[in-house]
Amino acid sequence: MLHQPLPKVVPPGDTVTISINLVSPNSDGYFTGYWKLKSGAGELFGNYWVTISSGTPPPPPAAFAVTSAPVSAEHVTIDGICPLTFHVGADVTVNGPGTVTYWFEFSNGTTSAAGSYTFSAAGTKLLTTNFTVNATGDYWAKIYIDKPNHQYFGLVNLHANCGP
Repeated sequence: MLHQPLPKVVPPGDTVTISINLVSPNSDGYFTGYWKLKSGAGELFGNYWVTISSGTPPPPPAAFAVTSAPVSAEHVTIDGICPLTFHVGADVTVNGPGTVTYWFEFSNGTTSAAGSYTFSAAGTKLLTTNFTVNATGDYWAKIYIDKPNHQYFGLVNLHANCGP
């Protein structure tokens, strides 16, 4: 423990400059030192710290994010009697542990219910929904990742042929 008296009495609202010599460790990495000040009466106060990098430290971890989410469908064309239902999914890939919140959006202006999935580590999870149409036509579906990205991913084109 280092004891270094202040160079002068510091009244409230005044400032003083303090210098501390630091020695870098022999290993690579980030290192943090913490200090408190001690009054003449022995009271500890304040919280002070410094973080230094020594050698070639590893880069800090990337913030949690969805890195990809391609959207696909079980069948991109369906023939049958309307209403017809497309089974849509997105392979959501993340770079580490965290919770993703999302919903699917469709060309007819509707959305799926919002969902969430918690990843315990980096990886991929297939998130699915259903999209029902009532007429022959071309449609699309995409996924919106609300958290953490606030970003649209993927788009799958769909076609429905409603017949008798």
